[in-house]
Amino acid sequence: MAPVEKSPTAAREAQLLDQCCAQLESELARQVRLLEAMKEQGLAARARDLGTLDRVTRELATMAADGLRAEGERQALSARLAAHFKMSPADVKISALIACAPEPWRGRLVQTQLKLKESLTIVQRLVQSNGRFLRDGVRTADRILADVFGAAAAPAKAYESDGRQPARPDTVSAVLNVAG
Repeated sequence: MAPVEKSPTAAREAQLLDQCCAQLESELARQVRLLEAMKEQGLAARARDLGTLDRVTRELATMAADGLRAEGERQALSARLAAHFKMSPADVKISALIACAPEPWRGRLVQTQLKLKESLTIVQRLVQSNGRFLRDGVRTADRILADVFGAAAAPAKAYESDGRQPARPDTVSAVLNVAG
């Protein structure tokens, strides 16, 4: 039996869907690296390991820049997919592609979508956890500074009648000064 040749439209669709799956799988790999770096960053912050914290923060910045660079490629591919499947570019979502893609691409898209959702959920929880830890650390540092430096760390709540010096704690503010 002779091999069946694909029509130009089917060949173009296969090429677009291969590119789409490859791009999404690349994004998933980036998300996994991001997740690992965020875990390492949180552990370094909790261990007060400034060297690791600095290194991982630089890695995260590089990953963010890589993600922004990849966005242009994703938008260009989305425009080609929208034209091919006769969709609005705003409607090119993984779920819409799953609905119109034949196998084997449908299966790849479904698996990648599930893994991306799982990764994003974990990243969100990790961002919240690391954020809570950092906010708690700042509050603790503020309390310690207030305890160490006492009232000098906080601005004065009242001033002497001439307005130049902070009021002594035993001084009660007067409505009128000496001049009346």
